Amino acid sequence: MVWVFRRMNLVYRLFATPDSLAPTILRLTLAVVFAVHGGQKTVGWMGGHGWSETLQQWTSPEGMNFSYPLAMLGILAEALGALGLLVGLLTRLAAVGICCTMLTAIFTVHRSGGFLAPKGYEYPFTLAGVALALMFCGGGRWSIDRFITRGLLPPSTGMASRYRLPLN
Repeated sequence: MVWVFRRMNLVYRLFATPDSLAPTILRLTLAVVFAVHGGQKTVGWMGGHGWSETLQQWTSPEGMNFSYPLAMLGILAEALGALGLLVGLLTRLAAVGICCTMLTAIFTVHRSGGFLAPKGYEYPFTLAGVALALMFCGGGRWSIDRFITRGLLPPSTGMASRYRLPLN
């Protein structure tokens, strides 16, 4: 029976989030930014190249020279991460994907431009910081994660007091 609570505790930690507006604002802001970026890379919205051209650019030796699976993972992290953030489902997992994508962008594309925009890494650095904050705090108020964890574990586990969640 103890292993069940340990597994539940792990699940709870993945979904648990405070009833606060600050993470909600961060989550929705990052979702809008990555909905546009993911849309550019998957379907060619707003001047983007679309799925096949983006994959070709990211996997070619003249481009970023990523492996095909890694390039697909990066594109999907932006597109599906935006959807997850928008509704607040698996916020921490979506934020991990976006943070990794931004760190990759910093070290492969933007580092040579220095810190400041337009070719520098200040923009992906900022987005990675917002994603990192969401990895620690979760999706906040009005997220599916919050709805899922409202009654998942009894208060005796200690998680409810840690996140100050009402378990009614």
